[in-house]
Amino acid sequence: VGARVLVEWLKSNNTLEHLRINENPIGVEGARAIEELLKSNNTTIKGLWLGSNDMGSLGAELIIEGLRYNYT
Repeated sequence: VGARVLVEWLKSNNTLEHLRINENPIGVEGARAIEELLKSNNTTIKGLWLGSNDMGSLGAELIIEGLRYNYT
């Protein structure tokens, strides 16, 4: 829930370049929300720190998929 709220806010933010959310239990659902953010063309994020987030390999795959669409 928390990651989803953050992502919705970030979709309308055009100034944030570095997002450090390591050591937060975002899980797979949070990773899915971040994937959606990265796929949107409305992100200026250049640095993303996600260590120790309890998202497992599925969450990592979702993030990687989102990064394929992010060109910032």
